[in-house]
Amino acid sequence: MLNLIKNYWNPATRWIPYIRKPLHGAHVYYCDKGKKFDNYELLVLIASAKCFRQKNPHSTLDFYGDRITVKGLSDINQKIHLYDYMNDTVVFEKTQELAVSQELFFNFPKFAALEDIACRYKEAVCIIDTDLIPALNLSKTIYSREMCCTHPESLEKSDIYPGYDKLHPPQGYSFLQERLSYSGEACNTSILGIRDYRIALEYVREAYRFMSGNRNAGTADLIYAEQVLFPLIAFDHGISVYPFIDRCFHPATGSFALKNVDGSWKKGWAFDNIDVLSDKQYPIYHIWTSKKRLKEHDSYRRFAIMRLAEYIGRYFPECYITMMKLPEMAEVRELFEENGSSRGAVEKGNGTDILWT
Repeated sequence: MLNLIKNYWNPATRWIPYIRKPLHGAHVYYCDKGKKFDNYELLVLIASAKCFRQKNPHSTLDFYGDRITVKGLSDINQKIHLYDYMNDTVVFEKTQELAVSQELFFNFPKFAALEDIACRYKEAVCIIDTDLIPALNLSKTIYSREMCCTHPESLEKSDIYPGYDKLHPPQGYSFLQERLSYSGEACNTSILGIRDYRIALEYVREAYRFMSGNRNAGTADLIYAEQVLFPLIAFDHGISVYPFIDRCFHPATGSFALKNVDGSWKKGWAFDNIDVLSDKQYPIYHIWTSKKRLKEHDSYRRFAIMRLAEYIGRYFPECYITMMKLPEMAEVRELFEENGSSRGAVEKGNGTDILWT
């Protein structure tokens, strides 16, 4: 039988050049305790939004979060225009409707946001983690590749991918038999892109089925709902998920591997270059790898904050001028007054650029 969803093309946009095709992106940050952004988190979020807008000029970017976070960012957004639309109710209302525990499924807000942008725009959609800077024309890739993720992850047995028999589905949930033959990889969805909004809704609603009323879930269940269901939905439609970075993470060993031309894998890393706009091979910066260091070592945190601010100043000078006047940037201003630059902080012993120790 012909799969109508798989072969779907919107005739209104079919012949529009990729760079002009509308992509609807979202940042999602939800904390019911109203957690305040650290400066390095705020600077990555700003750089992420500005990079998205530069590389995808005919697209939209929205923000979904809790009431306190949205209120705080709204003031910043009025001055440096990061988002077209900000919402502080969708996640909360969907959580109540489906009886989902955000303590167990802290990735649930991503699904609520994805459902909302898919229903509102009915075009290609993507979700980008707020701690990631994508210097990519996401629109071109998503329209040409149908479903995209940041990078693949090996499904070899590990704590986060223990196998179906170790998961904790809610009562009445069953794993589809035809999906058990899937032998590919999981998908890291720190960038998640789907061309057909109807497939996006299918993915979201399958995740809801697994999360709703589930009170026994662990980390592996959270990962299943997001990073395993994504390629399984693609598998249902005969789609091969395209990774923006062709490096596979192996949770069992905690290491990455790079796929060579001959199909073999070479160990390496790809997300530690802040200057992603000049990095043609790996145009993604993700602070996931350095979060522990940023929290525990203030000397590295100071250096990282200054380096991120310098990056914004280099590529988005108008934004930088306004940004540095914001009350939230008081610490950043003091660091530059004291050290002059991130390199100056290192030379004076007030910062370190050493990520791994």
